[in-house]
Amino acid sequence: MFHSSLAALLFFAAGIGNVFAQNLIDTAKHPGNPYAQRQSVSCGGINFRWDFEGGSLDSVALVSQGDTLVYDLFSRRDPLNPADPKLAPSSRWYLFRMEGTSGKRIKLNIKRSECRRPFWSLNGVEYERLSAEEAPLGQGYILLDCATAHPADTIYIAYHNPYLASRLNKKIEQWSKLPFVQVSSIGKSYEGREMLCGFLIKDGDIYTLGQNRGGEGLSFRKNGTMVFSSGTGSVIGSSASSSSRTGALYEDDGSIVFCFRSTSISQGNALTSCYIVRDGKSEKLSFPETVSSVYDIRQIGGKVVAAVKHVTPAKSPALIMDGELKSLPLSISNIDIGSCLLRWDGSGNIALSTAFSGDGWKTIRRAIVRNNGSKVLFSDGETITDFWICGDDYAYPIVRDGVLSLVYTVGRVRKSINP
Repeated sequence: MFHSSLAALLFFAAGIGNVFAQNLIDTAKHPGNPYAQRQSVSCGGINFRWDFEGGSLDSVALVSQGDTLVYDLFSRRDPLNPADPKLAPSSRWYLFRMEGTSGKRIKLNIKRSECRRPFWSLNGVEYERLSAEEAPLGQGYILLDCATAHPADTIYIAYHNPYLASRLNKKIEQWSKLPFVQVSSIGKSYEGREMLCGFLIKDGDIYTLGQNRGGEGLSFRKNGTMVFSSGTGSVIGSSASSSSRTGALYEDDGSIVFCFRSTSISQGNALTSCYIVRDGKSEKLSFPETVSSVYDIRQIGGKVVAAVKHVTPAKSPALIMDGELKSLPLSISNIDIGSCLLRWDGSGNIALSTAFSGDGWKTIRRAIVRNNGSKVLFSDGETITDFWICGDDYAYPIVRDGVLSLVYTVGRVRKSINP
């Protein structure tokens, strides 16, 4: 049993990884891809290079010389976005090598991107985060002392720890030599192909849920064979969920389940319907007329739970649990409700987070509300990216003035840490 499950997991990882690695290779050949225009620059006695796998930088400018060499580094804007060409170009990624650094003190001002404790390496293989003193949060620069802290003549700097196609291909090659592993492609990615929203391994079989990048059209497969598809469906949920290790596809009450919405046009009006699919069989869901928006749906313990916006008697977030609507009022006058995120802990505790405003969205606040009515309200400017619940306790990352903190409760006592 152990070998069959492990084989299935490696089979899946190798298949998806092979597609991902191939996409990296294919996009490098794409006309206009800036990564094909790699180069190097020498100034101030240091040679900056990004003409290697994963390397990316736009330009380097020497600002001043003295005890400290000061440079402005501009990350490269990448106009090639196969997922959605309408999105603005991204310039977040940078990876470069500096040669001739030994004994020098160097300040790198990072332009067009973030500088949240980037990574450094001596060999381009093993990377570590720079210290908070070398890359102060929110200051936008890196300060390297290559005489004491980094006494080397060659240093690599990366926005994040690189995971390159060559490394992935090497892993696939290693896996393929195991007697219980078969390498195959079972999923697709961008450029009009599918985005993985969930995967599940059960009894040695691999189940995948893919969403077309265009936003409409989904496919549910077992070992690569189509089980269910919808040309207009949009998956509710994603592969990233703090409450589900398998994403938008999951097992509940003995069935493999996912939910989706589909929009059709009738007499010039757009009509959106929601569906739940159990073991490949879909069922249309119905909601009270007072529900104006459905944000999240999940089957939990055999019961269908939905996070919705309820407009009567007053606008408020609400939970629908097995057909019964439970309003969760926030006691805010003139309230407007934004999108809601559903989370649970597997023990009957369910909560949702929602954005809301009492002044026509001039200021945006957020709240976490539990199915027992208890709630946590956040001030304007505090952004919740996700949250977890466990019994009466919460945990959630929160951003205040651009600084990330992890807030959690133990026995309802609030605590926090900074990464």
